[in-house]
Amino acid sequence: MIKCLSVSLMCFCLCLNGCSFFSASRRKDIHEAGTPAPHFVMIQEGRLQQGGLLFVKPFIPGEEVVSSDEFDRIAMFIAQGFLTELKQSRTPFTLVDPAQASQSELLVEGRVVEQGCRRVFQKWFRRQDVKILKVEGTISDRSHNSVVLYFSHELKTKSPQEDFYELARHIGHDIGRYVVSLAEK
Repeated sequence: MIKCLSVSLMCFCLCLNGCSFFSASRRKDIHEAGTPAPHFVMIQEGRLQQGGLLFVKPFIPGEEVVSSDEFDRIAMFIAQGFLTELKQSRTPFTLVDPAQASQSELLVEGRVVEQGCRRVFQKWFRRQDVKILKVEGTISDRSHNSVVLYFSHELKTKSPQEDFYELARHIGHDIGRYVVSLAEK
């Protein structure tokens, strides 16, 4: 009798643990779209406050990312989000077009490290496909040939209707928002 009771209690505990096991498989380091949670490492503290001529180089594909027309649009949306944040605020930066890129003092360059879909468990046994976009890059001071800021950011979609272009725009806005906040200090 006691043996049967202990076996049934152990089965019950395993069933409860099994349900929480599936939901624990979600990655905690991936943030939902629109949540400003990029990772930044400031290397030269006051350089962004000085401002200057700034050029945003189109992002390039990383090792695991395929270069395609879709990727080119994603890279454009990242740059567009970044530039929109800079244009909407009062910063000491003067944006430079590609024809004058060689004259820029600050250079923003980066790469898309991951672009893909994953199936993740939601509540209980429901699975959902999410799109994930991860970028990393630097802001460099060209006159001293040194890195001013390192950034990385990763977002995932909330709903199946969202696409990589929305993620790219959110990533660009988040990075631009942080650069603006540093420049205004």
